[in-house]
Amino acid sequence: MIITNKNNLPSALVNLAQDRYEPKEKRYSATTLLNPTRMIILERRYFDKIVVDVSDLVWLIFGTAVHEILESHDKTGYAEIKFEQKVINDYTLVGKIDLYNKADYAIEDYKTASVWKVKFGDFDDWEKQGLIYAWLAMQEGFLVKKIRFHALLKDWTARELRLAKLKGDFYPENSIWTWEHNININEILEIENFINEKLNELIIAEKLPDDKLPLCSPEERWYSGDTFAVMKNGGKRALRVLDNMEDAELYLKNKGGDYISKRIGENRRCKDYCDVCQFCDFYKSLSNESEEEKE
Repeated sequence: MIITNKNNLPSALVNLAQDRYEPKEKRYSATTLLNPTRMIILERRYFDKIVVDVSDLVWLIFGTAVHEILESHDKTGYAEIKFEQKVINDYTLVGKIDLYNKADYAIEDYKTASVWKVKFGDFDDWEKQGLIYAWLAMQEGFLVKKIRFHALLKDWTARELRLAKLKGDFYPENSIWTWEHNININEILEIENFINEKLNELIIAEKLPDDKLPLCSPEERWYSGDTFAVMKNGGKRALRVLDNMEDAELYLKNKGGDYISKRIGENRRCKDYCDVCQFCDFYKSLSNESEEEKE
């Protein structure tokens, strides 16, 4: 991966950014399995050609620094344990947990996150990551009863907390939020199935050409979905924006308006959070469609 420094940031940041996981043959990390198959394979094929500016990795760098500080000062268990497990066809799954807490047999992880993740209760990815870590630890004989994630909320403010209380809305009480989950044997069996199925899918995908790789699902692309705006002639702002044409037509008929404008949804992950979009034929086709619409 090529790390650029367009804004002439301190070299220490560039060096830290360059210290990223580099793909190895027949070896996948626990966090990698959470990504779409197409993204994983393209990143491996074009790793040496991917160009990322260090300014776009600020929160990744911050998260890495936070991990190193907290892990080196925690005395409640074993910090920075690395697990490796052969799974299928000599493929190895690796994972490095931040902390194994001996007091209550918990696997703990430190994260940087947005307040919105907590407000929406969007912890599915943490749960799956934690369960993979638990499965790996169990293969090494560790007893694991729960997973626990500590999130440093980078956009938390006292002002928003006060406003939320006035409105009766939920908002995290402070800038550090802890989420934990008690695990059971059925979840471990389910995550084991997920690991095997995902690795089998990757093994098949490794032999496919780029344009035959399985497409990322709308959910994986963070597709916002098309919307339909009811407009008035000469107006710049929509009278109402609805999720489907039927509701938009009904609104236009009953509440007024002159026409309906379809607004094409965005694949936000492709556009802003995928390092390999430039090598993806699907993304290129989306870009070409957008250009044609502008014309």
